[in-house]
Amino acid sequence: MEMNSADFTSHVGGEVGETRLRVASGALRGHTEDRWVEVAGDMLTRVMSVSRVSHPIRARSVSGSFYVSEQVLSASLQRALDVIPLCEVTGIQVQADADTYTGLTIRLAVQYPYPLIPIADQVREMARQQLAEILGPVSPVVTVSTMHVNVDDVTTGDPKIG
Repeated sequence: MEMNSADFTSHVGGEVGETRLRVASGALRGHTEDRWVEVAGDMLTRVMSVSRVSHPIRARSVSGSFYVSEQVLSASLQRALDVIPLCEVTGIQVQADADTYTGLTIRLAVQYPYPLIPIADQVREMARQQLAEILGPVSPVVTVSTMHVNVDDVTTGDPKIG
């Protein structure tokens, strides 16, 4: 049986029930679980995987400009980066100002004990090539500040397997 505030107040009794309901509601709203950090990674993964409207990103070719959806761009980058050994792309976020590409964030799982900087540089270069192929001349120029490569996970096994 579903209970609403009218049901609650009739069982507990008028103003006393309303007061108790307000106090309980306030306590629930104000409660912060101290262990929320344990689920923060799962929440981020879920938010990143939820379907959403894909924004158009302007691309340029010799015949003029056209639009590529953000989801198509991300999927193409994912496929291109999948060939790089020792790492697995776990997320890609395209940054744009209106319909103009402004940068990327690429999240990785990387195999230990391989050096992270060369892997990140290889990912960045492969992504730059793919962006140029899809969008045409990429502006802003790809740098470590316009294309963030974040290592979110390190594993002793092959990250592409599990």
